[in-house]
Amino acid sequence: MNGSLTSTVRAGRLIQMFGWVNLFFALAIGAMVAILGAAASEIAVEWDAFVFVWAGLVSLVYFLVGAAIKHHRTWAKIAGAALAVYCLLSVPIGTLIGVCVLVYLVRGWKEATPAIPATPA
Repeated sequence: MNGSLTSTVRAGRLIQMFGWVNLFFALAIGAMVAILGAAASEIAVEWDAFVFVWAGLVSLVYFLVGAAIKHHRTWAKIAGAALAVYCLLSVPIGTLIGVCVLVYLVRGWKEATPAIPATPA
């Protein structure tokens, strides 16, 4: 099955996977901040809400760009390359994923858009 995946589809899947990783770690950190803040009463509730909302929005961007890359959208390939460069800063998991996404995007940059079968009238 993996032999039939194009480089662009692989890049899209990796970006979506990093969206899940980003969401997991951000929510885990947000939960720790909320627990510690409740225990110490020093951290404002607004900060907790900001962390959860930010994690959701950033992950949503990863999911949307990854899906658009899998559909061979040109704008998404550019946005995916920017997100991959941003992933490089998340050592070590993000660095590995970012490098792989960049390699797949470069390989798949000139891939032809798959033909969409015509629907019968």
